[in-house]
Amino acid sequence: MSNLSQQFERDVWKFVKALDPNAKVLFNHKVLDKDTNTPRQVDAWISAKYGGHIPISILVSCKNHKRKLDITHIESFASEVRTTRASTGVIYSSSGFTKPAVDKSASYGLSCCRLFRNEPGEIPKYLVFWQYVCYPRVKLAIPNTEIKKLYEKNIQNWSDLLTIRTTESDSLIDEVVRELSKREKWCIQESKKNKGGVVPQDWMDEYTVSTIEDPSFEFKLLFIGRWEIYRARLEYYVLNGSYCYSNKSFIGSIATPSVDTQGDHPEHGWELIKRNEIFSSPIQGAFIFLHGNIKKQVLEDCKHKFVSPSNKILSKVSAD
Repeated sequence: MSNLSQQFERDVWKFVKALDPNAKVLFNHKVLDKDTNTPRQVDAWISAKYGGHIPISILVSCKNHKRKLDITHIESFASEVRTTRASTGVIYSSSGFTKPAVDKSASYGLSCCRLFRNEPGEIPKYLVFWQYVCYPRVKLAIPNTEIKKLYEKNIQNWSDLLTIRTTESDSLIDEVVRELSKREKWCIQESKKNKGGVVPQDWMDEYTVSTIEDPSFEFKLLFIGRWEIYRARLEYYVLNGSYCYSNKSFIGSIATPSVDTQGDHPEHGWELIKRNEIFSSPIQGAFIFLHGNIKKQVLEDCKHKFVSPSNKILSKVSAD
């Protein structure tokens, strides 16, 4: 037996052993063959109690072949399960199985599994094919009709505006951050209602502000919220665990590319896409992150003089 085959057997044994700490999982074990009444070697043997009471035994076979296992391998394994008197059997293949082999195993009540170790997943489409990360981008703007009113009150720039008091305890920047946070959360809640997993919609809202110094003086701000959408393809995924072709279940971990939740962009492995590109492939989930520091984002965007929103920005948000 090659070193690679031995290593594959050990990997399977370690994985199976970790699934149930109460089970007895033996590696390179010998079991009595009922036909010949002589011991025969098996790759792994599991002794457990179903429901904690009923004793069961599971024969585990490991095949490290370059090609997928076919019907002949399943028939040979089924014979091995019978002669060892195992309750059932699980056969692991490093290369997968042909469809007829999976169908044949189902007729015997056996399970066909593949062990993944840090490699792209060769798995059915109902598991994750795409993942999305959505980064919120917020912007403040002032309608043209309001800028003149602010100048008349000697409010010349964003710094003057954001430091005015709106309550005894808050300045305008505090109120703006609080209101923007509410709107982001609302967008996410609305997107969750859609079972298709659609990411939050871009939005725009008019907000009326009054000051504590002069409650009769009011002006309007425009809150503009957009979402940058990043997508990761399946080939970036790394799997650790066991996939069963027989019942289409996966046990283990599926890792997406890493995501920087504190920064403004995800890390390597994600591509920035347009909203209409989402529907070019099945959506199997969307990761949505609230912005970690809205106040910082607003202050960085409001370093210059007042700028009213362009018609291009307004029409684009309205269209979305």
